[in-house]
Amino acid sequence: MKRLIPFYILFLTLFSGVCYPNEAPGNIVNSGYEFVRTDDTLFYSAHLLYYNNGKPVNYFLVNNPSAGKYFLSPENFIMSGRLGTCYPLVNFDYPFLTFKDNVSRFIHPNFAIKFLYLIEKIGATQTVSDAMRKSNEQLLYKRRGWTDVESSPHMYGLAADMVYYSAGDRSTVMSGCAPLDVRFLEHGSRGNRHIHLQDNEIWKHVKPVFDTLDCKILNDSLCNKVIPAEKLKPSSAGNMSFDYKKYGFSAPVEGVLKLVFTDRFGNNAGEIRMGVFEPGWHEIFYNYDFLNEGAYTLRIYYNYDFLTSVPVFK
Repeated sequence: MKRLIPFYILFLTLFSGVCYPNEAPGNIVNSGYEFVRTDDTLFYSAHLLYYNNGKPVNYFLVNNPSAGKYFLSPENFIMSGRLGTCYPLVNFDYPFLTFKDNVSRFIHPNFAIKFLYLIEKIGATQTVSDAMRKSNEQLLYKRRGWTDVESSPHMYGLAADMVYYSAGDRSTVMSGCAPLDVRFLEHGSRGNRHIHLQDNEIWKHVKPVFDTLDCKILNDSLCNKVIPAEKLKPSSAGNMSFDYKKYGFSAPVEGVLKLVFTDRFGNNAGEIRMGVFEPGWHEIFYNYDFLNEGAYTLRIYYNYDFLTSVPVFK
């Protein structure tokens, strides 16, 4: 497998130019669109981002064997176009999670795939004590001495904290972080002891690009969106009338599979991220009805490694 340059195609979600509100195309149902699936009976989630007439469209799904299947349509996303970026946040207010009252229920979908998996690994209902954080909240944390910075991955939906865990839970979560490029921290004292998880895969590229003022502007443009995050409910089975293509691969470590579709000019037409997969052999079934008619190249990656490329004709 070929090693990727760290700043690879994934970051179309960060630096893709002008950003527009989510718009659902007419050829795809708004709910129950199972753009990717697997026969594995394991917990997994997936994010689809593609462009319809130059405008970003997002879908997100979660398969929880013990709690049901959840399909999120574009209405469950917040998109920001400030500072020349296109940046998504997704509602993750699932019933198998518990939130403190003041916690924002939105995080970056790429981080959501990893965070939901790590929480599910410990097999218990968890309390999320912090996630997306507004700039004024970050300043309050700094005044109270809880942090020494004015810019935090929390302000981009790239970090979340959890409380009420055992020593065994701590070890389980920590062991799953390294392969996913997720930073694990445990800090606080007494009643404020908590685990902090942050997605370094994106944060290490965001951090040097935006200064403190940029961070505040982008953060406030996301947090001020008036979109309530309602408690999500299990959905009915996906729309099985779609044509699926099969792909099999061997996962050497825990990781996320990425399918990137580019047109004949090399422009990114869409991207599916799915995971987390555990070591071993897996088969997935993906659908690309979201693409317009034409010729494309599908490039498949696992974590930072390139696996293969496949011609696609729609």
